[in-house]
Amino acid sequence: MRATVAYRAADGPGAGGDFYDALTLPHDRAAFILGDISGHGEGSLARTAFMRFTLRAYLEAGLEPREVLRAAGPVVGQHLDGHFATAVIAIHDPAESSLVYACAGHPPPIVVGPERPEPVLVASSPPIGLDMQTGLRQTTLSLRPGAVVCLYTDGMAEARTAARILGRPRLGDIVEGLSPTATAADLLGRVADEARVLSDDMAAVLIRPRDSIATGGPRREQIEVDLDDASSGLVERFLEACKVGPAERARIASEAGRVAHANGTALIDVRLEPGRPVVSVTPTNVLDLASLALSERPVLP
Repeated sequence: MRATVAYRAADGPGAGGDFYDALTLPHDRAAFILGDISGHGEGSLARTAFMRFTLRAYLEAGLEPREVLRAAGPVVGQHLDGHFATAVIAIHDPAESSLVYACAGHPPPIVVGPERPEPVLVASSPPIGLDMQTGLRQTTLSLRPGAVVCLYTDGMAEARTAARILGRPRLGDIVEGLSPTATAADLLGRVADEARVLSDDMAAVLIRPRDSIATGGPRREQIEVDLDDASSGLVERFLEACKVGPAERARIASEAGRVAHANGTALIDVRLEPGRPVVSVTPTNVLDLASLALSERPVLP
């Protein structure tokens, strides 16, 4: 796959809170981190560095995107000095022709090409630093040949044109209209050309997977819930957004409540198979962070 990254500071202090990172993982996989910490100036540099290295360390320890955000949220939140942060973490697996991603208060990736899937936004996980548990949602997409993935910070979608803010749909159109050799810097340039006012920093990661013979699996949407979630109607709203029928929604919510009551939390996995979604409810895996031996790779301040 081919990936490019770019950052453009808004007018004013050049030290913003947007950041990105990319790394290779075992089995030819690639991982990407894109985040945005509130605040600007020199004070934001230490916070962004700490958050970037912490998220990277958990990825290198073998956690999935959702697990990275869930585990790192409390750690990073203690070092934000009253600020909050959003992040999206994505892993591309060429063998499966898949993209697995999770967001914490951050816009989900834009995917264009043969397909342009719309994200399921119901029950999205909150930002880091708000004293709320995050890392509860994860999405798996199958990438067909010709797909282009764009991770971006909200400064891009919120750039103001003469009539309104640019918005995610228009940003998707711009990504779709890029040439096959265009880079993330070209994308930022296109947004800047169209915008009248750039009031926030902008950062983007543009990913172009190589053509793959893998057919890929179905789209998957996952959510971790506790007993309160299962009885609040949240599960039913999430399942409705995943096109699960009314009768099934009530049964699954009841099952999730039973599993959460017995195990603390439950993981609902929706596989969007052709014809009708297939849903499973299982106990959530408990992360044994001590066994990950993260101390072997110190998290840099």
